[in-house]
Amino acid sequence: MQGARDGPVTFYRQTPFRLALTFAVLLILAFQLTGFAVFQQMKTSLNADLDEAVRSTFAILADTYQDYDIQDLVTAVDSYAAKASSSERRFLLASADGRQLAGTKLPSTGDSGLTTLDLTTPGEKPKNFAR
Repeated sequence: MQGARDGPVTFYRQTPFRLALTFAVLLILAFQLTGFAVFQQMKTSLNADLDEAVRSTFAILADTYQDYDIQDLVTAVDSYAAKASSSERRFLLASADGRQLAGTKLPSTGDSGLTTLDLTTPGEKPKNFAR
């Protein structure tokens, strides 16, 4: 009599259950892999867009200093700092000794060049994010 042997143990060993379980695991795995791939693609795209925006802003600011006229550069940086939303961009022009010449007042990081800062807590030393 086969009815006495049927139970939870034989149910898990049946081919339809195993196929359903296999397809469910494969579906979850494919969903996770696709989500990860899309996330990486979006991250790469956003980083490229940010890099292009920084390059174009830097090119415009560098053109103002082409004749080594520091006053034009100070005016340009102050203009960009005034137009930028406080949560989007911050501009700072500092001399070689660290004295601020123009732009938004930022805590010093000690780094030169372009830096991505965490500006959520003003007045504290910002965290640098490497890219």
